[in-house]
Amino acid sequence: MIFDHLLSQLLERQCVSPQWAIGAQIATWRFLWRNDHLPAATEHPDAETREAIRRILSDAGARVTTLRGLVASLGYAAEDDIRIALRDAARHLLTDAGFGLHVALLTEAAGGTMAPEFLSALSQIAEPATAGEIVEYILLPYGIPKSSAEWRTELIRRAGRSKTAEYRSTTFVIRTPIKGLSVQRAQDVLERVAAAACFARHDTTYVRVRFEGNGKAVAYWDEHAKVGVVKVDDEIEDLESFSPRWPDWSVRVDELESQLADLSPAKQSA
Repeated sequence: MIFDHLLSQLLERQCVSPQWAIGAQIATWRFLWRNDHLPAATEHPDAETREAIRRILSDAGARVTTLRGLVASLGYAAEDDIRIALRDAARHLLTDAGFGLHVALLTEAAGGTMAPEFLSALSQIAEPATAGEIVEYILLPYGIPKSSAEWRTELIRRAGRSKTAEYRSTTFVIRTPIKGLSVQRAQDVLERVAAAACFARHDTTYVRVRFEGNGKAVAYWDEHAKVGVVKVDDEIEDLESFSPRWPDWSVRVDELESQLADLSPAKQSA
């Protein structure tokens, strides 16, 4: 962990190539917490050795050093492969039970009161690295390639607005047919689109998807009006509830944010 800490210091002082330093850090983190082909160092098959490794890493503050190194890399990664590797590392550390990220650890890594900002940086690293990845997040469960869908700007009528005014909707259009498209499946897609729209920095108060490959099938949710509709073939159904399908790492970020807010002086004195 001395090596990892040294790399972070050199990177902050711009004394070493970011691509080389971050690449070396990623290799270290993979060895300690996860490897693409082998178990993490903390998953040694021998129980006594495994416990000894975990004790050594704990005494050395390995988790704190890893988190600080990861956040310090923000803004230095220019190459796509490095950004993707950092993204994967952040997502893994946020959700891995073996690493065990919790509020106390987060606060220690941040140096105290800066924990919310530190978590925000960690979340930023974990976000999709490319526009294509955002589209893939929506389509992956349905076996549809990302080349078969796109965001389009469409003029539509929006509930609660002037009848003569048109709203410019950033609609997610799927050109390939989805087999067995039902009202429930269409809603599932719409809820994934809502999360993706956030990552893509689109307006999330009005989310719309058109299933171009399935005729005139369409679904939308208006957050301001709290109304939504799904239309598939001749079946039309009003949405009684709507919950964006956030990825696991994003759900964990929200949990940590909530826990940090509960610990804030303002919340505790209320």
